[in-house]
Amino acid sequence: MAINERATIDLSVNSKEAQDELRKLKGEAENLQRRIDAAMQAGDSKGADKLRKSLNQVKRDMKKAERAAFDFDKVLANLDGASINDINRAIKTMARQINALPRTSEEWGKLNAKIRLCRKELDKLNDEGKKSQNWLNRANNLVL
Repeated sequence: MAINERATIDLSVNSKEAQDELRKLKGEAENLQRRIDAAMQAGDSKGADKLRKSLNQVKRDMKKAERAAFDFDKVLANLDGASINDINRAIKTMARQINALPRTSEEWGKLNAKIRLCRKELDKLNDEGKKSQNWLNRANNLVL
């Protein structure tokens, strides 16, 4: 990678591709870090600064790839045991993916069904929270 070259990634719909991209970016970051260390040992601070800028860009791209690599299928397989944050994250990931698909495609229908399933589970969890809160409010009123 040239010093002035900028690393960019295309976020893919397939989380496996995003994980592969993440592995590639990690290797690139390690390579840049070694080059920065070598430049500093050689006394080339300007070259090291340019490499640091490239490294920072690669790190930003790695964060994007990490978000894209979220495997919502694991959440769907364990929907009863998944945390609320994981369910929300799965919904957001699937919503990003469904926006890139034509509405008439079979994949769109499958993702839509998965989103509905997640939202149904999220509503169930929210209802349980409301019930327990109401019970606590009633108990609190008895104490007062």
